[in-house]
Amino acid sequence: MLESIQKELEKGLDPKHVSKRRQGGMMVSYIEGYHVIEEANKIFGYGGWSYDITSCEVHDTDKGYESVAIVKLSVDCKVDGGWIT
Repeated sequence: MLESIQKELEKGLDPKHVSKRRQGGMMVSYIEGYHVIEEANKIFGYGGWSYDITSCEVHDTDKGYESVAIVKLSVDCKVDGGWIT
């Protein structure tokens, strides 16, 4: 199981899913939340991962509102009869 997870993680992100925008006078790269969820489900399986939102901000922009969240992702894997996080 760990070998297949490691293989998927080593592939990295497909650049077509990485977007850029100007924020705070600099360019930042980001990926959409729905894509993160799809990838986590694909790699770790449904119920094989969880997340905690550590901060969330809403910004008023010239195009409307945007929200920015900092998220901690946790993965539990069973290895040699025990669990690692």
